[in-house]
Amino acid sequence: MSQSYDYIIIGAGAAGLSLAYGLSQHPQLSKKRVLLIDKAHKIRNDRTWCFWTTEAPPFHEVIYRRWQQLAFHSMHGSRQFSIAPFFYYMIRGIDFYRYCFEHLAPSIDFCVGEVSEATPAGEVTLHDGKQFRAQWVFDSRYLLPQKPAELPYPFLLQHFKGYVLHAPHDIFDPHTATLMDFRIPQGGESRFMYILPFSPKEALVEFTIFGKKLLPSSTYDHELKAYIEQHYGVLESLEIKEKEFGVIPMAAQGFRRPEGALIPIGTAAGCAKGSSGYAFIFIQKHCRQIVEALAHNQRPPAYRPAWRFRHYDRIFLNVLYHERMAGAELFSKLFLKLPPQKILRFLIEESSLFDELSVIYNLRSVAFVQAALHEVLS
Repeated sequence: MSQSYDYIIIGAGAAGLSLAYGLSQHPQLSKKRVLLIDKAHKIRNDRTWCFWTTEAPPFHEVIYRRWQQLAFHSMHGSRQFSIAPFFYYMIRGIDFYRYCFEHLAPSIDFCVGEVSEATPAGEVTLHDGKQFRAQWVFDSRYLLPQKPAELPYPFLLQHFKGYVLHAPHDIFDPHTATLMDFRIPQGGESRFMYILPFSPKEALVEFTIFGKKLLPSSTYDHELKAYIEQHYGVLESLEIKEKEFGVIPMAAQGFRRPEGALIPIGTAAGCAKGSSGYAFIFIQKHCRQIVEALAHNQRPPAYRPAWRFRHYDRIFLNVLYHERMAGAELFSKLFLKLPPQKILRFLIEESSLFDELSVIYNLRSVAFVQAALHEVLS
């Protein structure tokens, strides 16, 4: 016999825990019976989330570091710039997990298990046979497509591996985060290094790729080692305190839509922005919309970015997928020429029409005209 709840949340990652926390903090919803399901206890520092805003940041209690100066490097040039009034924020996974679980309402149950089925009727079954049902089921599970090359739209993977390094002496500039450093072999893809310095002695150094397939595990380590030794000294002289690996879909369509009582959230709903992979700030927006709808006894909304931003993402992905322009050149046209605040507003979909026209003007090229025509005709 199934056990009943008001809401079931599948997945205790950024989306699942943000929603559970939002329900816990809302006076009209904090006593609702909620089941949160994840296949593991959240006790590992297995990821980081970054975002930027000019407002008070969400989950400000667990902000690990923030920067107001960023750097960009490519073979086309280098630039270091202030992003004021924005701050670029970082949250560690383990801090986020602990904080959310500590602040969940008593009416929220946590279950460790793997979901085998979730239906539009609000029924959830685990692999061990346990069954639950709820008025609404929020599902954050996302499976990468088995044959992405056969999809009728551009689909790329943002995949990355990073080391948290500790040095015996000062080697990092703690005031400047490196958003992209393309000065590495590109391998026919868009490849860059991403550096978040925590102190003069410690930083996250991450190798990131926008491509069509994952790399052999040894390739990530080889590229990280080469870059670290070129810029910071022999890797063996540094302590690798932590490692992280991740894969984020880069697409502007093909995500699940709500079906009956089953509501996708997080990456499954399309909250990872197609042109950048950043998701945290969009997840927060969607979770707030869901909480407000539930508080007014309304149907939880699907995640729906403005049409024009989805269209921009489709054109951007078309350019990269069909190799009409290298990623290093594309991002150089933006970060080496435009005020960074315009780019940042554009990437979090808070830009004005003037901002968007500036971005479009700087990216004007045969490559983008071809991509735009291809998207319109398809």
